Amino acid sequence: MGNSIVNTRDQRFVLYEQIGIDKLFTTDKYSGFSRDMVDMVLTEAEKFAVEMLLPAYDIADKQDPATFKDGKVHAPVCFQEPYRRYCEAGWIGPAVPVELGGQGLPMSVFAACLELFGAANYAFQMYPGLTLGAASMIATHGTPEQVQKYALKMFSGEWSGTMCLTEPGAGSDVGASRTSARKLPDGTYSITG
Repeated sequence: MGNSIVNTRDQRFVLYEQIGIDKLFTTDKYSGFSRDMVDMVLTEAEKFAVEMLLPAYDIADKQDPATFKDGKVHAPVCFQEPYRRYCEAGWIGPAVPVELGGQGLPMSVFAACLELFGAANYAFQMYPGLTLGAASMIATHGTPEQVQKYALKMFSGEWSGTMCLTEPGAGSDVGASRTSARKLPDGTYSITG
């Protein structure tokens, strides 16, 4: 499939010839993967990007923007079907370990998929991308109960999440943040800053 968003031959050159991803397939962790499987994943990612995400980008940009009404932000309606299909196809976290609902895909292959998705519709990609980041933080640093309650539902796309990395006086300079959290008796946190 040819497309106007990403040079997929270049992606394969980087994966196969430059970094030699085939070496990963000789390890226990990635022994279930092959070049044919990687090609299939990249082909499906390209197809999804071109057929679902790229058309929604143009519609959202010109006819169906995100809105803020009655204190709530509403994503473009034209993102709903692509998001549903994105989640059904497991694109939120294919590099997530199998035991957490992912496919254990090598991150370098997922990065190539993300290049396709972002090139087709970066505005859309923020929704699942931020969810993946938040879920990964919970999976890495949360308790087993938090992983079960939150991360698994986020990796599946049933729930979404975000990371808020700004505060007055710091902007997007995370190092200048002065936010603090205080644990409350009910186990939740009061966040200040």
